[in-house]
Amino acid sequence: MRMPLALFLLALTVAPVTPAKVSAAEAGPSYEEAVLPLLRGSCVGCHNDAEPESGFSVETFASLRRGGDGQGDTVVPGNPAASVLLQRMESTGDDHMPPMNHPQPSAAEVQHLRDWIAAGAVPPAEDHPLSMGLVVPDLPGSSGPQPVTALAYSPDRSRLAVARGRSLEIAPVGPDGLPVASDADGVVSLGDLPGKVMAVHFASDGQRLVLAGGTPGLSGQAELRDAVSGRLLMAFAGHRDLLYDAELSPDGSLAGDGGLRPHDPALERCRRLAPPGDRRPQRRRLRSRLASRRRHARLSERR
Repeated sequence: MRMPLALFLLALTVAPVTPAKVSAAEAGPSYEEAVLPLLRGSCVGCHNDAEPESGFSVETFASLRRGGDGQGDTVVPGNPAASVLLQRMESTGDDHMPPMNHPQPSAAEVQHLRDWIAAGAVPPAEDHPLSMGLVVPDLPGSSGPQPVTALAYSPDRSRLAVARGRSLEIAPVGPDGLPVASDADGVVSLGDLPGKVMAVHFASDGQRLVLAGGTPGLSGQAELRDAVSGRLLMAFAGHRDLLYDAELSPDGSLAGDGGLRPHDPALERCRRLAPPGDRRPQRRRLRSRLASRRRHARLSERR
């Protein structure tokens, strides 16, 4: 039975049309894959919501597009050459970003950024802050002992605190200065600390210890703990990058924690641990210690 011509034409008119699917390659690179790794590795340490240098934060897509002080939008969709974000990364002058003494993005990362802008600078599906987490490769763990990242003897040299990554052990030592293997009951073990431990120091009375660490580009924290039980006494958080050191003043009334960047307002943040008094001499000594540690960290980074 043949369909009448009028019905055939009507069927063509109302038949649904399915749009052709656009592949990821045709849509261009995504913000998540092309831009986020570069911002995490090279930008967010200085340009974040908590400490936006020059008023510029890359914490979210919205803040990236908002720009900094008197700068406006750093991205011109479809026009990489006119985008300030790319201009600064490719500059050979004093306005080059990141500063040359900081880790630089790879040529491939810069090209991904250029391709993303050229494709229209498509925003992410969800605009989560960069500080919500880091994307790290899935690597197999080591079956051997972890390397030592920090250690310190108590003032009377009766105990040794040894940090290995996110763990810390406080063990009694013998006359040779080595941990006493037979005294397992005297060992205090702390695990799952907030990031890699970069420094540990005993107080002058040996009753407390302070440690510092964190996750590079994400967070830093210092902790004051009981040196006998390992119990947490105080935690000093709020840093947006790894802490390289934390110190106690000689009289134990002040604690200071420090990062690496000398322009970080939180670099030498001193905390009061005792009743008020004239702490100026203690504060000067504490800042001197932190400044010395910072110089050593910067020299190590350059090597």
